[in-house]
Amino acid sequence: MKNFLLSILLICLSINLTSCNEKKGRNNLDETEESEKNQSKGLVITLEGVFPTNDTYQLFYSNDDKFLEEKSIKTEVFGQSVIQKVVFLLPDNIKPQNLRLDYGANADQKSISIKTVEFLYNENKLVVNNKDFYGKFFVNGQGSAYNLSNLSIELNVNSDGVYDPFAISTPELKKSLNKIYNEVKEKK
Repeated sequence: MKNFLLSILLICLSINLTSCNEKKGRNNLDETEESEKNQSKGLVITLEGVFPTNDTYQLFYSNDDKFLEEKSIKTEVFGQSVIQKVVFLLPDNIKPQNLRLDYGANADQKSISIKTVEFLYNENKLVVNNKDFYGKFFVNGQGSAYNLSNLSIELNVNSDGVYDPFAISTPELKKSLNKIYNEVKEKK
């Protein structure tokens, strides 16, 4: 009887350890998603950072100053206290000039940290690090504030009492995006 219980305990422990190792989190790219990202003919934007609370992020894109729901992409973010990637795949051949990044609708999300943002168009890439993200390439929208002391983004309700934190791209990002849209890779 003792051996039987010990065997069952070992089997349960083995199953538990195996399932823990398989939990990647939705925001880690699997092989299929990585392949899609690499074959995309549209702009691919990857946020790398710490997003501790489950939420849905939304990226608006436009070529003017208007941000419309039909020109946006939503992606689920599964809260983790470790660095993860959140990827937005824009439609093929779309070359937006202006972006608005909405940090979700979950008011329990109080602070996030973005390590890098990568913009990939065909094989051309722009990587923006944390210290250049705010100020140089994006500015605070209502409900978000960059905290320079710990390099995090504080999220809260806006002046109307609504939780809708976001950031808007700057003219500097527009110039940088145009550069990667127009770069031609030399053939080797």
